[in-house]
Amino acid sequence: FEVIDEASLQRSAIAVKFEFRTAFLLLVAAFSLAAVPPQVVDAQTTETDRHQLGLIDMAYVFKNYQKFNDQTEALQAEIVETDTEMKSRVEAGQKIQAQMKEFSAGSAEYEKLEGDLLTEQAELKKLQLKKQREFMRKEADIYKETYLEVRDAISRYSTYYKYTLILRFDRSGVTSAENPQDIVEGLNQQVLYHRNRDDLTDPILNYLNEHWKRTQQAAAPSSSTTN
Repeated sequence: FEVIDEASLQRSAIAVKFEFRTAFLLLVAAFSLAAVPPQVVDAQTTETDRHQLGLIDMAYVFKNYQKFNDQTEALQAEIVETDTEMKSRVEAGQKIQAQMKEFSAGSAEYEKLEGDLLTEQAELKKLQLKKQREFMRKEADIYKETYLEVRDAISRYSTYYKYTLILRFDRSGVTSAENPQDIVEGLNQQVLYHRNRDDLTDPILNYLNEHWKRTQQAAAPSSSTTN
């Protein structure tokens, strides 16, 4: 008969333990998979399939949003009014310069007019800087307010229609580009293809304009008069 030494017995015992452990783990894994309800897997897959991507042309929205246009036009009117005020101050300084020519340099009249001219120039410079800062602040506020309103409209629309990601893009692309810079910008767009229904620019813009129209109508005084 064959003699089995102690080392062989130990190796056989280890092999049996390994095979038993492997079989046990496979059995546990099988029970684990069987324990997962099919509807959970389906729900996970469905949730992944529900991702919706939308696109919006922010430049187009800003350009065609009536509230933004109304506010920028009002700001432009303020700038024109300020320019008129500036011109009157410049003309006042020119009149002083003309008067200075009637007197000799160093005379009391000449020095007085020169002081008036320096004062007028200093006031004009201070007014220019003040108005410049004011208009830059107002313009920034208009852009910020418009951006936040557009973002809020996008959020409402996306929540209602279950969009999960909205990206900005240029809907005109390279097709309407003419000068080299526009062509290069079109070529560098991130979006190379999209379905028409992915473009949310028009519904967002229509919502904003309609909301602004209702707000203006509500703020306008009633046309009927009481006797």
